Amino acid sequence: MHDKKKHTEKELEDWRAGKVRYGCQETVFGERMWDHQCQKGATAERNGWLYCKTHDPVRVNERREARNKKWAEERAQKERKRARRRTEFTKRVMATTAEAPAAALVDEILSAGFGWWR
Repeated sequence: MHDKKKHTEKELEDWRAGKVRYGCQETVFGERMWDHQCQKGATAERNGWLYCKTHDPVRVNERREARNKKWAEERAQKERKRARRRTEFTKRVMATTAEAPAAALVDEILSAGFGWWR
């Protein structure tokens, strides 16, 4: 397994000045589950650790938050659609007072595949 070590302050100063290049210190998993050090060049320093743009913890959290926000919006949209359909369905059931329309509505529901017994 790849041993991660913090760079010394001198190494970080040389890296900041562009005198030396270091790779990202994140351990990644490749094919067949072998882990290795990321091969990309370091672009960010976080608490003495060097990371590429992909593995920079700040960027990782930004991407995660954006993804979670998008998923939350999609879930909220689906819930609004379900609530609207539930309300419409309830109104239709309440409007059916005669036996024949109620039977037709039940047949419509079952033909749509909502019944677990099918």
